[in-house]
Amino acid sequence: MKNAQTNFTNWADNKKNPNRTVKQLIEKLDSSFFKLLDEMTIARSRKHIINFYNAEEEVGKFPERLKPISIYPNIDLKDRFFTYDALNKKILQYKLSVFNPSAYIKGEMEKKYDDLAATTGVLGFKQSDREHFLIGMMKMNFLKRLESSMNHSKFQWTEPFRKLKT
Repeated sequence: MKNAQTNFTNWADNKKNPNRTVKQLIEKLDSSFFKLLDEMTIARSRKHIINFYNAEEEVGKFPERLKPISIYPNIDLKDRFFTYDALNKKILQYKLSVFNPSAYIKGEMEKKYDDLAATTGVLGFKQSDREHFLIGMMKMNFLKRLESSMNHSKFQWTEPFRKLKT
């Protein structure tokens, strides 16, 4: 186990092994590790249990899988609120510019910030990318909050904008 952990740690270190591949890791790990892993892993799929165990005789058959029924209910029973689709369209229209300051960098300064990101940050990942993904996550979070609690959704939607006005 210790050898496997050491091999994995060395393989995972990008400084020691910048051109690593999964094949290299598998070649470094001893076959006894895979045997141990296979014996310790519990396969839980129906197919595996049916093929390798005598479960049907000892416990009985698996119940028949019914086709799932998809239900698309409205958000509220009195139709006072937007549908999820309409709400999602509205949320996607939000710019959330306060979370995207790199969009306001002057054209002549963009190269400076791109060069800075290339030397200090994660390679190939600029600040504008981070901001873009942050805004996307915030938009999804609006919908998630709505799903869990209307009261919290109201707070989440109004509080950031209230802070911007002050």
